[in-house]
Amino acid sequence: MSNWVRFSNAQSGATDTTIACSLTGIAAGCLLVVCASSASGVTITVADDLSVAAVQAVQKVGVGKNIQIWYFKNYGGGNRTFTVTFSAGVTARSIVAIEYSGRDPDNPFDTSATGNGEDALPTLGPVTPAQNGSLFIGYMGAFQQPDAASPFEVVYNDTVNLLNSEDFIQTSAASLATTWTLPVSDFWAGAMAVFKPASPPPGPKISGTAVGKTEGELRAADKTIIITLTGGPTWIP
Repeated sequence: MSNWVRFSNAQSGATDTTIACSLTGIAAGCLLVVCASSASGVTITVADDLSVAAVQAVQKVGVGKNIQIWYFKNYGGGNRTFTVTFSAGVTARSIVAIEYSGRDPDNPFDTSATGNGEDALPTLGPVTPAQNGSLFIGYMGAFQQPDAASPFEVVYNDTVNLLNSEDFIQTSAASLATTWTLPVSDFWAGAMAVFKPASPPPGPKISGTAVGKTEGELRAADKTIIITLTGGPTWIP
């Protein structure tokens, strides 16, 4: 199973200047990632229907494909439509909008990698994320249909334009490459972006008070320890 909360997609091989998809029930404060692509030769922008612009994480242009990953941090939520706008009419248009929970609301983007080649095992990186629990997202296009390679899981396979989006959450930070498989060796181009997890909430502070007869007469059998958890319940054994 992949790591997204929900996603939506649209794709077309015809020529046009935009492509859009919608998501309903987006949770406030999430990370919203948009994978956008087209044939090469155009520039791309991404925005929602409130005219909020996404931030570009990474781009790779190669083998006739324009592969890009964009994101909205700490997103406002609700029911939204996301539109990719191209600077001119272009073919092979595709969009995948993906909602993720548990990401850093202030500065989620960590690092990226890009590449292109000609083989049956496309690989980007490796990179080492800054923190445990980092989210890796890979987006790749080829002249054969790509598929996710372990430990990555498929988010969406665009069989019209021969694209794959995949993800993986790494428990412990370590060097990791983003990988795919192709049915046979062929030309490909791809990009990957890594996003940081949200910081865990601070734990409770513990204070203890010994209650006994007098300071000189305290013994383990006589005293009660009252443990107070700041920000949590009070426990009296």
